[in-house]
Amino acid sequence: WMFGGPRSRISVGKRLGAGTYSFGFYYGKDTIGISGQDLARVDNVVLLSSDGYTHLASALGPGGRQDFEDAVFPPAGWQTLGNNSWFRSATNAFSGTRGQYSAHSGPLANSQWSELRTPNVSISTGDVLAFVYYVSIESYDKFYVKAYNSSGTFLTNLFVAAGIRLLRTCVAYPARHG
Repeated sequence: WMFGGPRSRISVGKRLGAGTYSFGFYYGKDTIGISGQDLARVDNVVLLSSDGYTHLASALGPGGRQDFEDAVFPPAGWQTLGNNSWFRSATNAFSGTRGQYSAHSGPLANSQWSELRTPNVSISTGDVLAFVYYVSIESYDKFYVKAYNSSGTFLTNLFVAAGIRLLRTCVAYPARHG
């Protein structure tokens, strides 16, 4: 994995090899409860060359990049799967590239999931998938970036962000100052 600034980068070409793949932004709720916003947001999805900066032409969107600014959602070739569809939202959208909208996971109940999946894209050995994401999830919820072959068969999880566990510091007695 490579991270740079606010954008996350996954070396998909090195991890998967050259070929045709689709990628799923998956958010899954646990069985325990609801806490925080319980959502995921994704934006500025692009395939980069091995230099990590040059945008490659792809089916992701205009100029090889998907920023979810078009009124039609999901964008051409993209799919929403699972219990509640992803949607385009202006609420707390990523605006670093002057955008007004981001893809937003739909509301989920316990034990539910939703996924926003890209169209098939051809990648070379050095290509990098870059995206911006935000999650507000509880301890056991998960946000994955999944890889699928060109037929839609799951291959592997490329990226995992789990909820943050609460840490508690116990107070020790006697307390001392200085």
